Amino acid sequence: MLDKKCKHSKMLDTLQVPILFKHARWILVIVAFFSILVFESSSWLIACAWTNVTNIFLNHTVFASPEVSEQQQWRRIESLFQQALFFHPTNQSAKRGMVIVLALQGNVESAAEIWREFGNTDLPIIASVSSIMETADPKATIDFWRTVGTTGQRFVDVGNKALENGPFEVAEKWYLQATTVEPDLADAWFSLGILYERHNMAKKADLAYRRASRSSKFITIGKSSPFCRRGWVNLELYSPPDLKTALAVYDRATTLNDFATDKEAADCYFYKAETLSRIDMAANLDTIVLLSQRAIRINPQHILSRVLLGVAYMKQGRFVEAESEFVQAIEISPKYSWAYYYLGQVYEQRGEINQAFELYKQALAINPQLTSARDRLAVLQEIINSR
Repeated sequence: MLDKKCKHSKMLDTLQVPILFKHARWILVIVAFFSILVFESSSWLIACAWTNVTNIFLNHTVFASPEVSEQQQWRRIESLFQQALFFHPTNQSAKRGMVIVLALQGNVESAAEIWREFGNTDLPIIASVSSIMETADPKATIDFWRTVGTTGQRFVDVGNKALENGPFEVAEKWYLQATTVEPDLADAWFSLGILYERHNMAKKADLAYRRASRSSKFITIGKSSPFCRRGWVNLELYSPPDLKTALAVYDRATTLNDFATDKEAADCYFYKAETLSRIDMAANLDTIVLLSQRAIRINPQHILSRVLLGVAYMKQGRFVEAESEFVQAIEISPKYSWAYYYLGQVYEQRGEINQAFELYKQALAINPQLTSARDRLAVLQEIINSR
């Protein structure tokens, strides 16, 4: 049996050797190709393994054991990342690790060089690198971001993303990082103010907006923007409201007349008029009318300005013009109860009791908590019953 097998082997050798020599070049090419493929795959796997092991060391050094965060330990981690990059030079995780380790050793220029070569400024990458670095050394973190030219606005963007689906503390952390990287960036302080405002933290919001107003660099907001928000905080968040400060900052906003959007401008003129109405409506009627008209010219759909203007017209005895504003307000927003209520006031003033009664009913149907409409309904019901 063995002889037979050997015989067959010899026959195969006799037949195939000439063929092998004939196609040797192509066979070598194929073998070389698969060898490179296997080497590349194994190199990639080895690099991944080195990177994962090194990340464990890095996390242990940064987060768990401050006492081992000596220069020797950092050099050890750097060496491990270098070995990962030796096996796979384009391994992004290893490059990010090298950036972190070099920056935390004070070698900011070398870290910056790798970061620029890496060329990745995606928000999640910035967030992950900054989180690790800041835990170990906040100052080195700021030095690094300033060196590579990452602006405060990038951290504002990270904060905005965090605000969409993350807790308050995460967004606050990134906005504060933005103010540290670029202290004179108004947008960073403004975003911080918006965050505090949403959480009813009036004093912190006011301080953040005040700092924004003193900044020199404005990117996505106008110079009037911080003053507009400060006005709203003093008018609506403080209890009791600080009407004097609110009016002063609204004055400043409208004097600068540098708004980010038409909506912001219209809101600012309206709230300035609203502030005056709360201070003394009778004494400020003419100014309230002018400010409300200005807001409506900027944004004809500004329902609050139309209602306030209508009320001011009523106080001046201009009932036809008042009616026009309330009707337009209802057309803009059919579910705004105060527009029905004040239109009912116009009809009641004219003596058109039935029409006024129906408008008060509509106002109360939209907003059952509108006690003013309920009170007028009771009065008019008595009048109707007495006829």
